[in-house]
Amino acid sequence: MSLAAKANYKKCKLHVSEIEVIYNTSLKDRDIHTVNQEIDVLKSDLLADHNIHSPLLPLKLISDCHLNITVTPDHVIFDFFDSGDANRCSCSIPKTVLKQVLSDYLTICDSYKIALQEGGFSRLEAIDMGRRGMHNDAAEQLISLLKPNLEIDLVTARHLFALLATIHRSA
Repeated sequence: MSLAAKANYKKCKLHVSEIEVIYNTSLKDRDIHTVNQEIDVLKSDLLADHNIHSPLLPLKLISDCHLNITVTPDHVIFDFFDSGDANRCSCSIPKTVLKQVLSDYLTICDSYKIALQEGGFSRLEAIDMGRRGMHNDAAEQLISLLKPNLEIDLVTARHLFALLATIHRSA
């Protein structure tokens, strides 16, 4: 591949216009509705503000695309499809590499909710700083895990991590 062709491949931006999340859950119907509402809000945030590039695709192939996020017992799979449902790019990461950070993050979120109920402002502030730091660290880890196939910025990674944390909580 020529140097000019390689340069085109590094500049391919994926504009996501639709997101579908596929996951299994053991929640009751009442709780599933709540989780689906939360997922819808997170998907809207991601649609409104994302920066995703694929070094695997030439620039001329990129237009609006659909993102399917499939969470299996072992992997999180990101599939990008064009408007004709042709798969343009796939990336899979093992869940085991995110399991601990997801668990720790959700524990901090639970502590935040308890502190909010108890009204301890200084404790709430400290927990929130730790939560934000962990969210950023997890987003950086997600950027690294996706790097061979997808390049995303920190804001996009934070949105994706929040979505994965919500799904992880419901599993």
